[in-house]
Amino acid sequence: MLNQGYDPDLCLVAEEGKDIVGFISGVMQEKTGYLNAIFIDEGHRRRGIGTALFDAFSAAAKSKGGTALSVSWGPGAITPGVDQAAYPGALEFFTEKGFKEFETSMAMSRSLMNYKIPDEVRASESELREEGLVFQQLDEEHVLDLIQFLKRELPGWENDARGTMLRHPKNLDYLLVALKDDKVVGYCQMGIDGLVEHFGPFAVAGELRSKGIGAVLFHKCLEAMQAKGARNMWFMRSAGRNQSFYLRHGLKEMRRFTALSRAP
Repeated sequence: MLNQGYDPDLCLVAEEGKDIVGFISGVMQEKTGYLNAIFIDEGHRRRGIGTALFDAFSAAAKSKGGTALSVSWGPGAITPGVDQAAYPGALEFFTEKGFKEFETSMAMSRSLMNYKIPDEVRASESELREEGLVFQQLDEEHVLDLIQFLKRELPGWENDARGTMLRHPKNLDYLLVALKDDKVVGYCQMGIDGLVEHFGPFAVAGELRSKGIGAVLFHKCLEAMQAKGARNMWFMRSAGRNQSFYLRHGLKEMRRFTALSRAP
């Protein structure tokens, strides 16, 4: 009930006698109903319970003005879609219900044991500093500027960054920034949910991308995570060009997800 956007109309259960044998749960954001979880007790599968729950969820979303359904990275999501290896039956289920794939993403990780920032990244940092870039932990002076930066470059994530600041009000070193002319032009962080091993999110101002700023921020964040005792780092979702960046910087795929959508 405390999850972001919890809606009792979109959290439904199937009962047999006094036993709960299945559930479906999701939230509305604007006009999209995000289906975050569906589960049927193993002994009660292949009896139409999942279809009945899904149909009820779809009808509830439509009654709230929903024009789309999505199994993806939405408010309160556990995963950014269907785990391809763990739940192939779920992919078949949603495909039969008319869903279409719109994104494949990966959860990724790497070890921080004996981690050191690569020499080429150190060299790039030195060159960028000569151009006037500054890389540092967030300080109180730049908090407001960071929030405004996120609203421009990574809309929707400013509240998550604010949550990290509120969780660590006396110590802002969970967030790192790149500054140019004393303005935030890049950002990354750890511990967005309180877990120091959890990396991200991560953004660089559009006009300054492809200059190596992101690589410097990324590796300085890994160094900071290691200093806080993290032995590994991970995150749940990367897609498109982001994947090639992370693969180049030593991360490996953990899980692969399919995101899907359809009209309600």
